[in-house]
Amino acid sequence: MMYEVKNNKAILKIRHQPSGGSEWVAELVGADPKFEFKRNFLKPIEKEWSRSGKTGLTTYEISEDKIYEYNEPWRGREFIALIGGRIVYLTKKEVEEMLKSDVSIKIQLLKKEIEETLKRKEA
Repeated sequence: MMYEVKNNKAILKIRHQPSGGSEWVAELVGADPKFEFKRNFLKPIEKEWSRSGKTGLTTYEISEDKIYEYNEPWRGREFIALIGGRIVYLTKKEVEEMLKSDVSIKIQLLKKEIEETLKRKEA
């Protein structure tokens, strides 16, 4: 996955390679007993595919202060958030805890950003 951040939004470019599964991006909005997470799947804003449709890039746009999951063919799924103009990777456990909490997602993500900033300064 490649990305570029502009104006509190990130443009994600995910490899399109159907032989390895489907590429997709979804905002996670809660827990789900059957599928683990409730997902709002995003529509691509651009598809740069080969003529055959077997390779290329699919582009999505995400916003700050939300949790997302994406799937990239042959690489699998990752959890991310856009915080302070940076893409931050989250663990499944962190996502589960954030979605269960009564504290807003925005506040929890800001807390994570502060913690990561402090770790970088200490290193």
